[in-house]
Amino acid sequence: MLSAQQILVAGWDFSQYAAYSLVGADYTFTDNMYADFSGLDTTGLYSGITGPEETSYGMFYYGGQFGSSIMLDANDPMERGITHFEDLVSNDEGANSEYYEVGFSNSQKVTFLTEEGQDFVNNYSLAFDPGMSDQSFVFEAHVGDGQVAHSWTLAFAGKMQASGTYDIAWEYSADGSSYESTGVTTTLTDLDTRYEVDLSSHEPLNGVNRIFIRGTLTGAIVEANSPLLDNVSIHATLGGGQGPVDPFGGSQAGDAGWYYSDWFEWYWPTGDWYFSALQGWVWPETPGDTGFWLWIHDTGNGSGGWFFATPEFYPYLYDSTQSAWIWRG
Repeated sequence: MLSAQQILVAGWDFSQYAAYSLVGADYTFTDNMYADFSGLDTTGLYSGITGPEETSYGMFYYGGQFGSSIMLDANDPMERGITHFEDLVSNDEGANSEYYEVGFSNSQKVTFLTEEGQDFVNNYSLAFDPGMSDQSFVFEAHVGDGQVAHSWTLAFAGKMQASGTYDIAWEYSADGSSYESTGVTTTLTDLDTRYEVDLSSHEPLNGVNRIFIRGTLTGAIVEANSPLLDNVSIHATLGGGQGPVDPFGGSQAGDAGWYYSDWFEWYWPTGDWYFSALQGWVWPETPGDTGFWLWIHDTGNGSGGWFFATPEFYPYLYDSTQSAWIWRG
């Protein structure tokens, strides 16, 4: 389950495939595909969407790079099909809502991606034909130079083209060469279903700026019954570590990621910082047995300060400057 702190690093809706045409001036269509969604992108006409000119946030590899199989013939990419005209919708989340309100399968994406510079925008999913049985593909996501992230998550829509089931095994890597099993194998059925691979417990991916996720097609693929993937998204929480444990003990209860705690009431987590409906921006230290220190960014006098908080006495807080308990309700 995605958390409120996570941001969409890279997303693919596979709309770039169109009559096996080139997409953008430098797109070869032989062995990779750039991500066309990212909540990190700030270039172009619409923040939160990557266009053909922007490849830094994610790439999909299927031509032998970074541990992928050579799934297409580089000399004749039309020889083996990799698209299927069926738009899956079960992971129809698009980028984060603070950037724009559009899903992977929303009709508005056509306008956004076209005006960003993508030559073709189509309702396609990714289909694997029988020649791709037992082969592997790789999704790479990158939060950008100077950034690191943790709590990575892969999500996608998947189904069988016709009937039956099919398994895809997932591995991860921080360098694109040495892979470890995630312990997760996805079983596709004939229902359009959202699947998620939680990578937050894999320590090698904690505090890195780039990850690789490899899917391996396990077993024979039958003609006219391809495994289908669509709307692939890779999320992460920016920052070098897990950060302090949420000391407020709330749960998501409102729109746009708001949480509610029985004692701290309404707040919005954004990583290490939290926005409180009563206190404004706050940064909590790791909670102890009796309470914890809380940095409040704006104390009303133009500067911040440290306050000791405990569920028993809140909204009374101990003000380190005044050496006294004060009411901040």
